[in-house]
Amino acid sequence: MSKLKICPFCKRIVGYNSYFHSYYCPSCGWMENRKNLSAKIPSPVGKVLRILNSNGYEAYVVGGCVRDLLMGRNPHDWDVCTSAIPEDVTKLFPKVIPTGIKHGTVTVLMNEMQIEVTTFRTDGDYKDHRHPGKVRFVSSLQEDLARRDFTINAMALREDGTIVDPFHGEKDIALKRICCVGKPDQRFQEDALRILRAMRFASVLGFIIESDTYQAMLRNRNLLQYISAERIQAELRKMIVGERAGEILTACKQILAQFIPEFSHCFDFEQHSVWHCYDVFQHITKAVAVSSPDEIVRLALLFHDIGKPACFQLDEDGCGHFHGHGEISAQMADEIMTRLRFDNDTRERVVKLIRYHDVRLETTLKTVRRWVAKIGREDFGRFLEVRRGDILGQADHERQVRLAKLERLNILYHEVLQEKPLMSVKDLSVNGYDLMVLGYPEGPEIGQVLNELLEKVLDGSCENTKEGLIQELKTRP
Repeated sequence: MSKLKICPFCKRIVGYNSYFHSYYCPSCGWMENRKNLSAKIPSPVGKVLRILNSNGYEAYVVGGCVRDLLMGRNPHDWDVCTSAIPEDVTKLFPKVIPTGIKHGTVTVLMNEMQIEVTTFRTDGDYKDHRHPGKVRFVSSLQEDLARRDFTINAMALREDGTIVDPFHGEKDIALKRICCVGKPDQRFQEDALRILRAMRFASVLGFIIESDTYQAMLRNRNLLQYISAERIQAELRKMIVGERAGEILTACKQILAQFIPEFSHCFDFEQHSVWHCYDVFQHITKAVAVSSPDEIVRLALLFHDIGKPACFQLDEDGCGHFHGHGEISAQMADEIMTRLRFDNDTRERVVKLIRYHDVRLETTLKTVRRWVAKIGREDFGRFLEVRRGDILGQADHERQVRLAKLERLNILYHEVLQEKPLMSVKDLSVNGYDLMVLGYPEGPEIGQVLNELLEKVLDGSCENTKEGLIQELKTRP
């Protein structure tokens, strides 16, 4: 029989828990020292903890970084919570930035590392479903953890490896599930962004969403109207590249339609085509799920068929057609991404891929060279990825034939990549000055002639060398 120990926090007698491989207190969530975890705390963070602890304060690493450590992931941000109020923290460290004094947060600069240090607190009423009207500093770590969104983010770690897990976040990590701390409805009504955070965590971490949490997300989805477009966009971008993005989009389609209502027209919209075995939205999510986790590719697939319901036609044989849906989908995606405040570069790349996603290319070097110049050297590779996701999200009718053609295009694409880049007339080995030396008058004719030379180089009838191009000009009528 294992020895018993006294929990240092709630003073209960506890035993060894074989599930956690540690002494564990079911009352407050304390676990015995985890030396392997403490060794992974960066030196500057450990120093902040030591200084706070040695001055009589409690201090812990908290939140997502603890979750990532337990999952064997590398944390990107390190947050510290403490019983010290901001004024006390400021006195203990020489370099402190008052980044959020109102909410108890300062940023400590330690060995060129920025570490957010926040006082234990509870939140007041959330008047805008996003931000607490006021906060109250408390002396209890457990009260601080109780205000957090999900159990997997409500754990704390001391410098010596001691874990405090009152809401059983580590168990939920083991079960790969997202659960709210406390009552889910209350959590989402406090901050509606948590609905999208749940979707993002489930997608990126490969977790499921626990039933009560999921139902509360659906019930409270209308509160997303209070969330800024920028914050919605940021969560969407992170969620879309996750390993379970397709499944989460399917399960949470009503939530997605809350901020992109254009998708509601795609739900249950049958395509009546030998090429498709899913409705429009199912096809979209299948295509996203099987594609490479490239943000531009995934966003293009998310929107690539959103315009289909607007141009659907049923012929006399009962076959569905969507003529021009690429252009309509591109226009709709452009409007949606503008509304969600996407940066121009991302938006333009995604819209371009959607516009051309259904183009059928001949498997010739000449064709690929032209389209690489049209779409861009990097984005043509993404174009092929979009085509691949589109095909794999359809019925298996002639699938292998289409995939074989796509592979041939990919081989030709890599041949083009080995060539000297030729994207526009600027990449030609001659310019307008060279043409004027040859006797061409200054004016619009020069641009016309340069474009003709570009076409000849792209179709392989002329080499992109100064000598070759000048010779081509001399034979021009």
